[in-house]
Amino acid sequence: MNEQQVRQIVQDMIQNQNSYSQFNMTKIVSHRHTGSDVDKIEWKNLSNRKIYVTQTLPGTTASTVADYGVFFIVPTACYLTSVKVSFEAASTSGTLQIERLTGTLAPGSGTAMLASTISLSGTANTVVSGVISVASASVQLNAGDRVALKYGGTLTNLTGLCVTIELNIS
Repeated sequence: MNEQQVRQIVQDMIQNQNSYSQFNMTKIVSHRHTGSDVDKIEWKNLSNRKIYVTQTLPGTTASTVADYGVFFIVPTACYLTSVKVSFEAASTSGTLQIERLTGTLAPGSGTAMLASTISLSGTANTVVSGVISVASASVQLNAGDRVALKYGGTLTNLTGLCVTIELNIS
């Protein structure tokens, strides 16, 4: 079999496949989202998709207690699946917890979403994974819930904190 014969066989197969196609392909019009149209999103169509949210406290703001608190308002039912943290310089003895705030709960009084706190006094410039709580009520979030950073210990010397959470849409 020569190259021309192989090409003809492949073309025939492609043509046959196209004629038996079960799908009607339509062109999606080019469009953009500005963020102001978020109320038009149909979250039910995004089930089992992920949302990634990153909160960064650059430089020495990471050692300032007042810079911790709410960093995300949940748009739809979802649950926490991952927390990753890194920092540029370690704290003296700082720790980090991710908390779920419902209703009018103030930061610091919510439900812990991690089984244990993440140490912020470990090796700098290393990605550390938090251990997610096994209690489903702790990690399940509803539309309107807030997610906050809760510090513990002494944050002295901590710089360049970066926290990324992964949420799975229910």
